[in-house]
Amino acid sequence: MNKRLWMSYGICLLVAGLSPAGETNPDAASSRWDPGHLTLGARGGDVQEYVADVLVPAWKPGQAMLFLNLRGSTVENDAQEVNAGLVARHLWSKPALIAGVNVFYDLRATEHDNTFGQIGAGVELLSKWIDLRANYYYPVTDEKILAQTEDVVTESSGRARTTTTTRYHSYEEPLQGYDAEAGLWLPGLDRFAPTAVFGGYYHFASDFRPDYSGFKARIESRLHPNLTFDAEWYEDDELNRTDFFVGFRVNLPFDFWNGMRFDRHEGGKVRPFESRMGDMVYRDFRIRTIETGPVAAFRTETVDNLLSPRIQPPAQAPPPPRPNCFLNEEGEVVCF
Repeated sequence: MNKRLWMSYGICLLVAGLSPAGETNPDAASSRWDPGHLTLGARGGDVQEYVADVLVPAWKPGQAMLFLNLRGSTVENDAQEVNAGLVARHLWSKPALIAGVNVFYDLRATEHDNTFGQIGAGVELLSKWIDLRANYYYPVTDEKILAQTEDVVTESSGRARTTTTTRYHSYEEPLQGYDAEAGLWLPGLDRFAPTAVFGGYYHFASDFRPDYSGFKARIESRLHPNLTFDAEWYEDDELNRTDFFVGFRVNLPFDFWNGMRFDRHEGGKVRPFESRMGDMVYRDFRIRTIETGPVAAFRTETVDNLLSPRIQPPAQAPPPPRPNCFLNEEGEVVCF
């Protein structure tokens, strides 16, 4: 299944690379309004994660842009995930503001050879100094059984013996949840290495275990238009098997007529705000799954009687009635 996931993602990348951006003028390819990107990233903590993300501009009506977003990731070769989504963004020049919405379908192959699907939706508001994001995740695949065990308990009381059999299932369960964050772009660094700090909250619900929720924080520094440093911290380490990540992302702008290119960045100059129309979508691209441990699936009881019932002797027939005899007039004895 994992190979099929990556083959599907490779085909999507090929189609994306051959797709036009809605413009046929070659001069438009170098325009800051053509913000398609291929992003390659790696980050690590107690586990390592690798990602490839492509953002393809598909339609540009006026000050808006519709993107196709394709993404593939792997976590230490244990789990692979592919994501496909549509991203719509609208730019306002005064004040400088970008509002966006997105919808995704996520597919994950886990280390237990289970496959889970999920639908996600998000909103974002980007400005020169403040960014706001919120995302919701809804699994469309039920939990999968990982293991089964059985427990038998026998109790005796008086003449009865009760046997209780309980069967337990261990599940791999996808979690429904949401997250949100707010970020501040630090003044004074926008000319050299735009840097933002973010704080947020996440909540994921389980049907079998207590919910997972907590605070998170991250920092993002765009050291170069083609290179981004990021670090992230989570209050809970159970969801990621680590409570922190540190990594880099290489951003390669798409020129659909001349291939990929590196941005030429002149130090001391602020990049135009509208170039953020091509920012990578920031959401939790991983379907969150947990291993539940044994959960009682069903229980049966049987009751046995320990003592055999006492055998009663058959009832005796009543004795015959005494004969009724008397002397008749002739002096004879008559009985009846």
